[in-house]
Amino acid sequence: MVIQNKADVKFGPKILEVAKEKGVLGVNLSGLGYADYTASGSNKEYWSKNFNVYFGGAQQDDLHLSYFGAMKNASLVAQAIYDAQKDTENTELAETLKGLKINIQAYQMKDSEGQTVTLQVK
Repeated sequence: MVIQNKADVKFGPKILEVAKEKGVLGVNLSGLGYADYTASGSNKEYWSKNFNVYFGGAQQDDLHLSYFGAMKNASLVAQAIYDAQKDTENTELAETLKGLKINIQAYQMKDSEGQTVTLQVK
C-alpha cells in the first residue's frame, strides 16, 4: 500500500494501521516525500519546478508528477521496501518482501537548474 495525498494527515495513519493488521507493507509516500523535501532544504519553487509537471506561472500543475518527481517517489518507495526487507522486528513481512529485487545502483538525473541529482537505495 502506498499513500500519497494531501489528506494524509487523517487518512494516512489509518491506512498504515490496516496495512500492519493485514501483514502488508504500508508506505507513507507523502510523509517520506515531505521528510526528503525538508531535509534537502528545497524551497517551494524548486519543488514545483522539479517534482510536479511545470508549465510556468499560473499554469503550475501541482497534482501530476514530472518524470523527475516520479523517479524520486519511486526511489523513496524502493528504499522503504529495501529497509523492510531488513526489518528484524517483522521477519514474516521481511521474508515475504525478499522476493522483490531492489536495484541499488546509483541513477543520476538533472534537475531544472541543471544540477546532477543522484538517486540510490542504500
